[in-house]
Amino acid sequence: MFSKKIFLSFFILFFLFSAACAVEIPLSGSVKRGKTGNGIVFVDMEKVFNAHPMSERLKNEMRSFAQTRKQAIEEMIKEHDGAMERIKLINIKITEAHEAGDTAALAELALRMDEEQKFIQQQKDKISDLSKRTKTELAMMEEKNSLAVLKEIDAVLKEISERTEVGIILDKQSVLCASGLCRDITDEVIKRLEGR
Repeated sequence: MFSKKIFLSFFILFFLFSAACAVEIPLSGSVKRGKTGNGIVFVDMEKVFNAHPMSERLKNEMRSFAQTRKQAIEEMIKEHDGAMERIKLINIKITEAHEAGDTAALAELALRMDEEQKFIQQQKDKISDLSKRTKTELAMMEEKNSLAVLKEIDAVLKEISERTEVGIILDKQSVLCASGLCRDITDEVIKRLEGR
């Protein structure tokens, strides 16, 4: 009984002493500290992404692609509108042929009307199809381009991490750091990406 009390007292004193002294005992391997003090740095990924030389070039390629498709769609719309104007004229001629009782002209105008209506429907389908394909292709281009830029940014971040022994790189926009220990490497990353 006496030995249990001594053991318990000794254990509690040891625990309190350890906590007070804040003795750190690594459980495996040695602990490396980065040159930044806390092993954490911050980067503004949006700023780096927009500053990447490849970003602007890829945006211009996408704009050019979108402009080409827009012109093609506008041309189809003009053809559609032209067919609508022709239908108006055919309707006027049908009214005139009906008043004159010209059955041959009515039959011929009915055929022309049918052809124009089919053409209009084809144009509507083409416009809809090209619009959908353009939207899908632009989304795929944007994803592919973003991945290419992010891959290069990732490579630079890894280089900086290895060189400075930084263990964690956080997006500056996602984390708030009010301490003076928060090192921002955004400008360094942008400088390393120049000329790529």
